[in-house]
Amino acid sequence: MVRTRTREASGEPQKASVGRAGWLLAVVVVVCGLGFVGCGSGDDSSGSTVRTATIVASSGGDQEVVAKAKVQVEQLMETEGVKLPAPTEPFDPGKKRVAVILAGQDAGFDAMNEGVHEAARTMGWTVGPSMDGKFSPTAQAGFIQQAVQEKYDAIILLVIDAATVESALAAANKANIPVACVMCDNEGYEGKIYDVTTGGYPAGQAMAQYVIADSGGKAKILVFNDKGFAINPRRVAGFEDTIAKDCPGCKVVADLQTSAAELSDAGPPSWLGALRRYPEGSFDYVVWPGDYWAVPAGKTAQEQGREVGVTGYDGTPEMVGLIKQGGTVFKATISAPFPYLGWAALDVVARASAGHDVWDTTQMPVRLVTADNAADFPHGWFVPRDVDPKATFGKLWQGS
Repeated sequence: MVRTRTREASGEPQKASVGRAGWLLAVVVVVCGLGFVGCGSGDDSSGSTVRTATIVASSGGDQEVVAKAKVQVEQLMETEGVKLPAPTEPFDPGKKRVAVILAGQDAGFDAMNEGVHEAARTMGWTVGPSMDGKFSPTAQAGFIQQAVQEKYDAIILLVIDAATVESALAAANKANIPVACVMCDNEGYEGKIYDVTTGGYPAGQAMAQYVIADSGGKAKILVFNDKGFAINPRRVAGFEDTIAKDCPGCKVVADLQTSAAELSDAGPPSWLGALRRYPEGSFDYVVWPGDYWAVPAGKTAQEQGREVGVTGYDGTPEMVGLIKQGGTVFKATISAPFPYLGWAALDVVARASAGHDVWDTTQMPVRLVTADNAADFPHGWFVPRDVDPKATFGKLWQGS
């Protein structure tokens, strides 16, 4: 089994609060003079249409820095013509069984799970009863062991880090049962588990470009991290590396910790503490490791009358709905093609089970959601209207 894993690919980016139309009233010549994409044919290598980004006369921030960020932001906001990685070699997957184990119950996980089920119906595989890990590594590991004992041909994990279920993963490896993990960042486990993911680092880079563009290159930022999921520190790294490299006028005021356990309490508590510690004006953006924190944090900010732009990741339906309403608090999220990832995950484990080489599934594209394009994300996650997974994969599954 061969897997190419490419880390820190060129992340992608985001948009400014002035709105698309406002940018087009500014100085296009400056962007073109800098040689940025969007001044020629209007198409990038993936075939997606690239809007022409421009520079707004701004009281703060280096014009070149902001111009570059806005070009990338406009590209990232496109929802059609986006190239989704896919295999090219046909194979016969046979008629086998796959176990699906969810980290817990969540709308995003349900979308990934439905993608697996739709793919299995096309492939001719049987999907076992979905197993709810209840956000407990112990329960998740138990389900992996159960799948091994019941001799499933493959296992798909939904947002479960390999490090938290290492002994159970070893049992699956020993039994030669291929394992894929959707929206995971299992660095160091190459050859033991197949990540099917956008990667945390590129998503962080994307969010950084959005903040640069939206702030005019003068953002003061609080960054929250949850180390309970490996993808979150990678998002933070991508964000902070990009801010440090691309925005001399921006400042990360503090790195703070949170956890999923906090989500059961109002605030969340780490956010209430930050609001007490950092007074009005000391920061103007907060970047959360996921929308599950961003939503309650934004509502708390509104209740307290704090002027701060709240951002997150994952494109949950609630976060996208709040962004769609506009306003100064709920600013942006990063969405991923969750249903498509389910198709890709089944293809990868089926290829591995059949003894075929697998393809690189670690560089799935992310999309930026803002008030300007939130209507393009009716389910929250990215579902390209011009991509048909059944057509993409079905023609490669001989005998399906």
